[in-house]
This record gives sequence, C-alpha cells and structure tokens, in this order.
Amino acid sequence: TESRKVVTGEFVQGGRLQTGENILAVEMHRYEADTEVNTFDVSAIMIMDNMYVITEGTGSSYPVKTGSEGVNSVFDNNSNTKFFYLNGVVGTWWQWTYNNDRRTIANNYGVVCGNDCNNRHPSGWKVYGSNDGSNWDELDSQTNQYFTVFSEQKRYDVSNVRAYNKYRILFNEFKNQAFQGDSQWCGANEFQFADF
Repeated sequence: TESRKVVTGEFVQGGRLQTGENILAVEMHRYEADTEVNTFDVSAIMIMDNMYVITEGTGSSYPVKTGSEGVNSVFDNNSNTKFFYLNGVVGTWWQWTYNNDRRTIANNYGVVCGNDCNNRHPSGWKVYGSNDGSNWDELDSQTNQYFTVFSEQKRYDVSNVRAYNKYRILFNEFKNQAFQGDSQWCGANEFQFADF
C-alpha cells in the first residue's frame, strides 16, 4: 500500500474560541472500501491573535527573487507556496522589514520545508535582528536540522527581549538528503523553503 500525506489548514476567527475547553476533532474515512486498517496522525498549531507578527512590512531576499516562487511566498503564512532558487544556496537570506520603523519583539519563529526535493532544504541557518540594516544581532543559530517529511514545520524559541525593525534568516548549511522517490530533476545547488 502507498502512504499518503495530506496537509490542510483551518482558520478559526478571533472571538470564536471560548474561555475553557475547546475541542479540535479530526475524522478520517477509508480511501477505498475493504482495505487494510488505515493509520494516521494529526498535529495542530494554535496561533493566538497577534502571534503572527510578520505583518505590515516588506520582504526581501538575496539573491533577489520575485514572482510565484519568490520572496512574497516566504511571508504569506501559506505553507503551500514556496521560495525556490535555481543557482546557488549558501548565503541565501530572507529579510522582513516593518513599515514606519515599527519595532517588534520576536522570541520564537518557525520554518517550513517545501513540498518536494528534500535535498533543496537547508539544514542550518542563523537568525538576526537589526534596527538600521547595518548592525545585526545574532538571535539564533541552528545546524543539522533534518526534515523527514515534505511540508514539515520546525519551531524554535529565542531568548530575545529587544524589539527590532528588521529580521533576517541567513542559510549557511545544506545537508538534507533526497527522499526515496524524489524526482530526477531535484538538482544540487538549488534552494527552496516554504515559510519563515
């Protein structure tokens, strides 16, 4: 039998959840009748109002990449879109700059890998904050971060109490291996990631 991964999202409007117990129920039906027992697992990430702080600003990247798989796909809070760059990987970065010199404290972040070609996903990066674009404070550093499924999300806590106008993630390590079944066009020296 073939395993199949389904990623879906559900948005619950603010004010719809009540104080106390709220229940998230997941129901699964057989794909085909009279088959062996199906197994599944579910994870839920609850993002409270004002937790997603990547709003009211501009994303940029190095190398510059626009269009359907460009930098806008990084900051759209949609893991079904991705940033893809064909030539060169180490030294690629994404940056978010808030409008009107707004400064926000970020003490956690998440990254999401893409939906194919696992060898394109970074395994190491550094996260920085800046208020002038010239002086950068290192907030976090990760190495040996391996993805085991497509569209996997990893979340990291950061000991940061300073508000910054700019946040940057710089990718400096690429050691993820191709998954069995990755297509033949998953080339070396290519970069992709879905969200930051």
